[in-house]
Amino acid sequence: MALISLSSKCFNAVETALEAVKSGDAKRSEVVLRSVRKDGQMLKQKAAILIGQLSQAEEDHKRKVENLTRQMNDLFAEETQLLSKNQTLQNKNSSLNNERQRYQRSKEEASRRYQEAERAKRDAEREYEEMKPFFWIPIVGWLLALLEDSSKQASEAYREMQRHERDVDQAESDLKWVKSQISEQVV
Repeated sequence: MALISLSSKCFNAVETALEAVKSGDAKRSEVVLRSVRKDGQMLKQKAAILIGQLSQAEEDHKRKVENLTRQMNDLFAEETQLLSKNQTLQNKNSSLNNERQRYQRSKEEASRRYQEAERAKRDAEREYEEMKPFFWIPIVGWLLALLEDSSKQASEAYREMQRHERDVDQAESDLKWVKSQISEQVV
């Protein structure tokens, strides 16, 4: 406020000096201008100080803008990386879900084949027991041998189904581990 008052005082004095010159009173004009000289120099000094402060504020502002721009670029790069990582995780999750479904179908198929083998084994054992009393008849003996061989095949199929079921269980265990790893990466 003091600066505005001072500058107003200087301008008013200059106008008074101009009016004195117009009216032909040069002495009065000289006296008025000399009295304003100190105020003008003070005004000039204060203006220089303010210009310096303004320049400093402008430099500070430029630095802040540069820092904000750098931070925005860093955040954009980080966002891009996170989006890429998210896409990779989504692709991996999709792939794992497909693999899980494949394992589930495989397990269901193994279970179905296991039940078929179990049923075939029971049927073969029942037929064998039914025919056993007639082993002395040559054709029945031959049939018993065939049924015994069928029973062995059923037992082997049963063991194979058990192995397949263990493989599926191991695959499910691996799948759970992979899912837990994905969950940890997402967090």
